[in-house]
Amino acid sequence: MVHSFEQISFSSSIATVAQTAAFSYATDFIDRLENEIVPALRAGFIVLTDRYIYSLMARAIVRGMDPTWIRSIYSVALVPDAVFYLRIGIDQLLPRVVFSRGFDYWDSGMDLYPGHDMYDSFCKYQGALLSEFDQLGEEYKFETADASAGADAVCVHLKKRILGILEPYPKETIVSNSCADLIETFTQRVLESLIPQPNRAEVHAGNGLEIASHQHNSAALRRTGWVAR
Repeated sequence: MVHSFEQISFSSSIATVAQTAAFSYATDFIDRLENEIVPALRAGFIVLTDRYIYSLMARAIVRGMDPTWIRSIYSVALVPDAVFYLRIGIDQLLPRVVFSRGFDYWDSGMDLYPGHDMYDSFCKYQGALLSEFDQLGEEYKFETADASAGADAVCVHLKKRILGILEPYPKETIVSNSCADLIETFTQRVLESLIPQPNRAEVHAGNGLEIASHQHNSAALRRTGWVAR
């Protein structure tokens, strides 16, 4: 009976921590939405963000939060013009983690699987995240990119797709070239964390890159900015 009580208490503790974390992440997102993303769009900027609401949703759902409740929390988010899902499988992810920073407590899901071997916990947690990202991808129409390829190849793909959205009819102008340079700089920055060099860290089996823009005209392209966190 004591053993059962301990199990119940521990499960309750995990649920409480997960719910608190979900509220904290949602609060932080709303703050960034109101104070960074929306003002930037209103000023005519184009906003590129490394991750958006989908990573937050996946983490919360994997930790046992009600999917409908989580979706309702983030229903206030602007709908991006595009979401790029940089997908990598566990087999490709493991060597990057092992030969970079190593296993992290939270990214290994040790709060969910205490007492487990960290390697096994990592595989189980990241596998659950990957499955959830795949479901979110179908629901929210992610465009999937193969993140197991080299950083340069992924960067070229993202740059082409993003510029195709921002400039459907590209011209060789100073504005378009500057925009292309900015996109390349941003995607390289994102990929440095996703596809690390030695001593760099890989974090998730799934990562996202979203474009949230309501002004795809030449005036907007003259003042291009990005928000990354």
